[in-house]
Amino acid sequence: MVADGRYVVEQRLGGGGMASVYRIRHVELGTHLALKVLTRASPDEQERLLREGRAQGVLRHTHIASVVDVVRVEGFPALVMEYVDGPSLDWLVKRAPLTVEQVDDLRPASSPASPPRTTGGPRPHPPRALRQLAHECLGHGGGALRPLSRVLRPE
Repeated sequence: MVADGRYVVEQRLGGGGMASVYRIRHVELGTHLALKVLTRASPDEQERLLREGRAQGVLRHTHIASVVDVVRVEGFPALVMEYVDGPSLDWLVKRAPLTVEQVDDLRPASSPASPPRTTGGPRPHPPRALRQLAHECLGHGGGALRPLSRVLRPE
């Protein structure tokens, strides 16, 4: 499958109740990205996906996968996102429950944007604050947070 004439689908990475995610390759650049495609496409779900894309498109943080483009797949919107190589969050959580410290340490050891955490002292960006920020940006007011695995990346 080719999306928007610029991206070639290489592999299905996973999916949930609303969408499937694929690893894609940009035809001209050869770079890998992720493509989130709706599996259900009601007008409300299309708007929710676009709202999610707009929120992720403006947020910049080492733990949030960036949205870099919106394309149409079979007439429906799909998000082109930064591809994060590594085990899935689902796989990590199924191995054993993660502590807050383990979640904080889920980042590449050599990442310049994620310096090693020092013992003691406050976290520069606590996970709760990220969840609250994403909650507000995605417009899920007044209720339980929707699962944010599609927004927060595990490193």
